[in-house]
Amino acid sequence: MPPPTGFSLVATRDRRALISHHGRLVVTLTGPDAERLLSRAEGASDESLQMLLAKATGNFARHNKPGGKG
Repeated sequence: MPPPTGFSLVATRDRRALISHHGRLVVTLTGPDAERLLSRAEGASDESLQMLLAKATGNFARHNKPGGKG
């Protein structure tokens, strides 16, 4: 199965993590959740980052199975 694609991550100055999918904001993480994600994302390969962001949004199953069914 192909890895998820289309996710992007923006770290704000106040250390929030904004996760978008195909340009649409899906999740904003704050506090310890944001710090954990940002530290894991640092230095991750593109494929690993896409998987990490898909899991963080809760869309892991939908983006990895045909038809979008989890």
